[in-house]
Amino acid sequence: MMIMLQSRSFVVGLAKLAALLVACTFFTARELWPTQRDQWPTLAEVLRQNSVSSPPPDVDTAMTISSFGVVNGPSQFAIAYYQDSGSIALRPPLYVLRYDKVAQQWHRREFEEGEVKAPFTPGLAPGQKGLMVNCMGGASISAVAGWLLVSIHQSPSAECTMILNTDLKLVSAFSGWRVAALGSELVIERSEIHFSATHPLRLAVLDLATGRERDLFPPTNDRFRKQFQQRLVALQNDDWCREHNASCDPQQMSTELGKIAVNADAQAIAFEVTFTAEGFGPTAEAQLGNEKCFYVFKLNPKLKYREFREADLQQMFGAATPETLLRPQVLQRIFMANNQA
Repeated sequence: MMIMLQSRSFVVGLAKLAALLVACTFFTARELWPTQRDQWPTLAEVLRQNSVSSPPPDVDTAMTISSFGVVNGPSQFAIAYYQDSGSIALRPPLYVLRYDKVAQQWHRREFEEGEVKAPFTPGLAPGQKGLMVNCMGGASISAVAGWLLVSIHQSPSAECTMILNTDLKLVSAFSGWRVAALGSELVIERSEIHFSATHPLRLAVLDLATGRERDLFPPTNDRFRKQFQQRLVALQNDDWCREHNASCDPQQMSTELGKIAVNADAQAIAFEVTFTAEGFGPTAEAQLGNEKCFYVFKLNPKLKYREFREADLQQMFGAATPETLLRPQVLQRIFMANNQA
């Protein structure tokens, strides 16, 4: 099964990327309640719109809620929400309700401010220790392979994602968001400092079943990335960097994530990235510009990858798209010819 996705940087104006889910519908608060609405809804209104009835008697369904997200599928309904404070400020706790439609059983949980934290490590500097960031902000929710993901929006470049089991017990939390899923394995994009001169892309694979996390991008010894970094250094203007308080560190160069595709059967993911000269001054931006490359990863049993420039991919396979790299015959050709890890 191959699925085509698009990253948050590819779709302008999206709060986050929603991976395609089988037999499950994902809504944001804005989709349920348009921006022209004067007030947020009550919990009862949201439950009624989702055809959910008879919540526990101790749940205040008359409460006006805000900054909420809903997931509603054949087997379950879940909602994460705050009580409306009457202002843009959020009023803890974060409430989470889940209704098991098969067992006809409700589960509920409240998360107080400061109760859930996740390590946030910006950039790619080796040896950095993560700062523990409070997971509090506007909420959305989705379901993946038996888990619920509650995403807490903290800035356009940062989120905290809480992983809950079906009883709403907190399994773990990470700083970032899901960009794709292959069974119980999530491909996650790590959070960044939004107001920064550069935004280096960092992807990882998180196995929900085991908790194991593996770095995915940037891979070790990525020749195209190194070549772009060398060109950045050659065009670097130290006076401009000092004047604008920019680090101009090529290791931290900006990389934008584009289209993504997954092949669950092959346990493979492919995506496009764009290297940019952002944050290195007008000379570098004018003369170097951007460069698009494509990556394909096999996740199991051992992580391995190949990379392609856009023109080379077009010449080799007739199309420069992530889904091209995930065709069974193309995957076989790529990884039989090269066992690069």
